Amino acid sequence: QGLLESGKHSDVVLLVKDKRFNVHKNILSARSKVFAAMFDHEDTVEAKEGRVNITDIEPEVFERLLHYIYTGTMSEMEEYTVQVEVLFAAEKVYKRL
Repeated sequence: QGLLESGKHSDVVLLVKDKRFNVHKNILSARSKVFAAMFDHEDTVEAKEGRVNITDIEPEVFERLLHYIYTGTMSEMEEYTVQVEVLFAAEKVYKRL
């Protein structure tokens, strides 16, 4: 079982609406400028509390995005609408500062 699925040695929690993801700052920071900015500065709420609230992405979509962040691959991407939602979520995580 991978790090994402197990949550083993996680050091931050992502709260996406009603779903909780136990994740790793170093992996998120290495793959996303947005997460890197959150965690690189000790005075941000996210760095202090070890928690990030994400309210504008559906949990199922974000879970697929996390899978991509951790593995570099996309799986189970059969529906066009889900692909579009993941791309929208990825734009937020990867490009927005």
